[in-house]
Amino acid sequence: MSNLEIFQKPFGVKNYLNTCVEFFNAPLPLKSSETDEDFSDAFDLFQQSSRESYFEPVFIPSDGDVTICNLDIDHFELIPDTDQIVSGKDFLKFQLQTINIETLIQIPTRVDFSLSEETIKNLLKETLDPSIEVDEADGYPTDEIHWPEWLHCTDYMFDIHKPDEEEYLEEWETNVKTGMEFLEKFRKTHPDLLLNPLVEAILDNDWGIYNNWETKIENLSAISNAYSHWNCPLMVMYSGKLWPQYTTSGFPSFHSPDYKIYDAHIRNNDEGEPN
Repeated sequence: MSNLEIFQKPFGVKNYLNTCVEFFNAPLPLKSSETDEDFSDAFDLFQQSSRESYFEPVFIPSDGDVTICNLDIDHFELIPDTDQIVSGKDFLKFQLQTINIETLIQIPTRVDFSLSEETIKNLLKETLDPSIEVDEADGYPTDEIHWPEWLHCTDYMFDIHKPDEEEYLEEWETNVKTGMEFLEKFRKTHPDLLLNPLVEAILDNDWGIYNNWETKIENLSAISNAYSHWNCPLMVMYSGKLWPQYTTSGFPSFHSPDYKIYDAHIRNNDEGEPN
């Protein structure tokens, strides 16, 4: 049984997590698009990305283990005596395999992730027709006619920064589309090759998700204005106590019906300068 099969039925986290990331198109919304109610502070934004920007929340575990329980989906309650201890990395990996592709493609460049030559070589080795002649050093087909589309843009297909110049827009859109197709395919067919290094990048002490928390959101209106001109979705980090659940269906994939938010920050990994 693969490490991820344990997550295939409804479950909830028993011991709380501390961190959640959400993406919002700039500027940060100041009122609900569904109810027209004002968002008075950053706490009101929590778990609103799926409604306001069609992104999904991602719950970040620690580097240790997570305790999950089977979930009663009729009452959204944990079923007693069904505790299972799972790797926090596997829990994060399953989320990356499950969330919508619009959310997943937001993550790689934010944590300085790129495809290593070893990963590229292994993906080519496992997916190319054995009859295709390849270079022994890098595993690339010797004839470019046999290169998969993604191999032509490995340096650009995770770039979520929309160019200002109109002349580059079409090329950027094509590269992002290729990146999304690449992620959608290989997170399912080769999750270890693709997602394991991405999980490591997210949790990396030096370049990962816990770095570059630039601005604490204390005045939502002021922060919305300061970060209104942004060429990629804004990354909002929440700290608190979170009990995410997974029901196997519905949107977003993961939702925390119970939570306590302590603070929220804008994370900025050299994405731009606020006003």
